[in-house]
Amino acid sequence: MWPALSRQILGGKPQRVRAERATTSKMPKHSGEFDQAKFDAMVSSQSWLLRGFTFYAKYHWDPINQLIHMCCIWPILFSAIVLFADIPLPESVVAQIPAAVVEAVPFRMDNVGFVVAVAYFLWHFTLSFSIGAVANCLVIACLIGSDAWHANYPETLPAYAWALHIGCWIAQFYGHGVHEQRRPALLENLFASVFMAPIFVVIEGLCAAGFMPEFHAKLTAVVEPEVRHFHAQRKAKSS
Repeated sequence: MWPALSRQILGGKPQRVRAERATTSKMPKHSGEFDQAKFDAMVSSQSWLLRGFTFYAKYHWDPINQLIHMCCIWPILFSAIVLFADIPLPESVVAQIPAAVVEAVPFRMDNVGFVVAVAYFLWHFTLSFSIGAVANCLVIACLIGSDAWHANYPETLPAYAWALHIGCWIAQFYGHGVHEQRRPALLENLFASVFMAPIFVVIEGLCAAGFMPEFHAKLTAVVEPEVRHFHAQRKAKSS
């Protein structure tokens, strides 16, 4: 599957897919009752990337909530790297980094922000090399941007970075409460939600651009019934 996805992403004409994301009111009719065990078995049989994306996507199926997250997730990661960059690594750790590497890279490697970025960098490549390469270009941009912010605006950095970070979190909670009408994924699985979020945005962007139709079709087939069942249960409880 992944070689095919790599070809779709890195070369050739993208196959257009429908950009619409069905909300519960627009979803096609589904016959029969939702089977949670069957859903869990279906998810567990998929690739690691699709499993993680399925978990995250079922909490982010509303188009407006998706748009909010696409606008907010990478600024959250960027502002986190900026804030963590104020925390230096122990000198004994920094001393282990070869001088040639320090001189070659366009960002500092002596702070916790760099460690956070490396964690995401490795995680993205673990999920998928081709998609991870796209995501990691943004990770590198976050590191370079963090260094530039620290170098040019050190006085205003903490206040503006915190404002960006907290403001984006508030916007995401608004998206869940008002539009998705479902609690955030981090309340169920903090690790999966935090580490899947940035690559979720990358994949959503690729799908919206017409890439990865096979992945998009599999995701829709797996997630739509679960989302429909969740909202049906919520409606039944409130009535």
